[in-house]
Amino acid sequence: MESLMSSLQTEPVAWDTTGDDLQIPEAVAWLRNEGHSKVSEETGLRSEQLESWLEMGPVKQTLADEDRFCDRMLLQEFLQLETNWPEGLSNSALDSARNRANPFEQVGRNIFSSRSAVKLANLDVLCNVLMEQAKASDLFYVANVFGDNGGCAEYVLWRKKWRAKVFGIPRHNFRFRGFASSVPSETFQVLARDPANDDDGGWFCDPSHLERLIRYMLEQTGSGVHLMVTNDASIRQNNNSPEVVKELALKRIFLCEVILALATLRPGGHLILNLFEVFTSFTVGLVYLVHRCFGQISICKPNSTRSLNSERFLIAKGKLKHTDPVLRYLRMVNEKMQAAGDVTPLALVAETVLREDRPFYEYIRQSNYAITRKSIAGQLKRLAFVKNPKLVEPRQAEVKRKCLTLWNLPNTMYVQQLPKDPDQYVATVYRVWNSLVGKLRSPENKLQPALSKCLCLDYAWHCVPIGPNLRVFLLGMGNRAVFRYDLRQSAWVPLRNIVIELPAGTILYGEFVNETFHIIDGLVLGGEDIRRLPLAERNARCRLFAKALQKPPNRSSEPKQFTPVVVYAKTLQPLVQMKHFLNETLVPEPTDGAATRQGSAFEPQGLLFLRDAKIASFEDTVCNRVLWEWTSAQRGAAAVSKEDVLMFIENNVTTASGSRR
Repeated sequence: MESLMSSLQTEPVAWDTTGDDLQIPEAVAWLRNEGHSKVSEETGLRSEQLESWLEMGPVKQTLADEDRFCDRMLLQEFLQLETNWPEGLSNSALDSARNRANPFEQVGRNIFSSRSAVKLANLDVLCNVLMEQAKASDLFYVANVFGDNGGCAEYVLWRKKWRAKVFGIPRHNFRFRGFASSVPSETFQVLARDPANDDDGGWFCDPSHLERLIRYMLEQTGSGVHLMVTNDASIRQNNNSPEVVKELALKRIFLCEVILALATLRPGGHLILNLFEVFTSFTVGLVYLVHRCFGQISICKPNSTRSLNSERFLIAKGKLKHTDPVLRYLRMVNEKMQAAGDVTPLALVAETVLREDRPFYEYIRQSNYAITRKSIAGQLKRLAFVKNPKLVEPRQAEVKRKCLTLWNLPNTMYVQQLPKDPDQYVATVYRVWNSLVGKLRSPENKLQPALSKCLCLDYAWHCVPIGPNLRVFLLGMGNRAVFRYDLRQSAWVPLRNIVIELPAGTILYGEFVNETFHIIDGLVLGGEDIRRLPLAERNARCRLFAKALQKPPNRSSEPKQFTPVVVYAKTLQPLVQMKHFLNETLVPEPTDGAATRQGSAFEPQGLLFLRDAKIASFEDTVCNRVLWEWTSAQRGAAAVSKEDVLMFIENNVTTASGSRR
């Protein structure tokens, strides 16, 4: 080792790339959790047992003696390479050598704005963490920790579009400005952090703030997220500690990331934890506790990470249902770290416990051996390329082609540029619009006293409450590029003084109510054509779509004359079930004038009846819609009262079982 280092420091060298360990795809070794109850899905760990394992001691400043879970000679070689680089090397020379030496360098960021997205694409193929679908009636929820520039969220949304909802937990305050042009960002929500705390993650570890994050995500998702991904590379780069002790410096962040995962992942959910060295008893013990809380784990170094660094990912699949004892234990440790000064947790799990679990112990040692060897080889290769600027890695182009094919990523940076003019845009992305618009221009039919003619019983009728404003068609071209169809001009026109975000390729029918937009029906949702689906199914898709888009409006970042608008979707009510709604709702008598509105809450101003034909289509529903207005316009002999509608339902509308109501 010393002679090789000396020769590399004194003379230019050649490098035989045929000796490099290059595997496409990489081998992934899994460690199954055989210690949990497969019936009750419990970890088998108890609070008293866990607390007895905790070891506190003085803060450590070196990894030199951390050889209990790796080969001692290999650790010393690794630390020597990290600390004894030749003097006088510029950052540009090191970066150039790294880029020329890495066979995977040309993969780069691909179509994304960060390499983290490519890493997740790589891991997704290796470990199948994203391809597993959420239920059709639910969104795919993801928590992305410290992915400030989009990170892994970018890949998730590129792959799943609006059907994924991603919560971004930033390292520092920033104004999110969108992903690459091909990636939708409307369902990416950045959660606010505490501006009073530091930028190195200290705010994240504060127990009170961490609990607020947990509560919020559970409130938003109901059952928790499906996947949590951490991006610790950025926080590692910005940490001021020496490179070789960052495993020690960042251990509390790792701890709190596991706390967040155990608290917010739904049963069966997956965790991708971005780690670097796994030498200390603390880190190994944390990995052990994750192992006991999930069905299986893998410590993986994907090809999309540079071989010369020690970056790796802990993949934990299938969170168990009952992990509360471990979660309480880690919360208690975090409280101790919050209060401690010169004393810190040195071990979360007793070393005897780790050694006695032979499958786990051997897995950790083998993983550390393989990844550390790879890192050493990568460092030596870079050093050779520093000393000889003429050296190049000849396999980069072929490796890029193989990897992008394997990871299902495009082998091009070209992204189709769509027209910016809304009329041309619609003609490009939804050509059927021009043939539909003539039918959709028809006005709403008014409800007349001859109810059986207006509400033909050959069809299934549903209704939604409506507000005082006219119904409109909206076109979404991505982010805030949203337009309203003007029937008089027969053209799409910009919204005035309204801020609303819709994914590209979206056409909706609905109404503005106060500071919200209520979807009544939809033609296209983020490029997904739903117009031929049954009405009830279209409504279910629209409600899921609106759920994905909902996020608190940020009024402070908008000019005063602009109103941020939140998107909701109305819930269809079958006509047969309207008796209760009408009996509970104040419907003004025709001679009483307009209904009053109190405050900003939505109070119905009428009902819109929508029919579902046997051959379902959006245009059939919209062209045959019937409006029952509860306003002064309903005065006179032709007006329809609540009693008229209730009697019609009672005498004519049958239930699904065939009995009259």
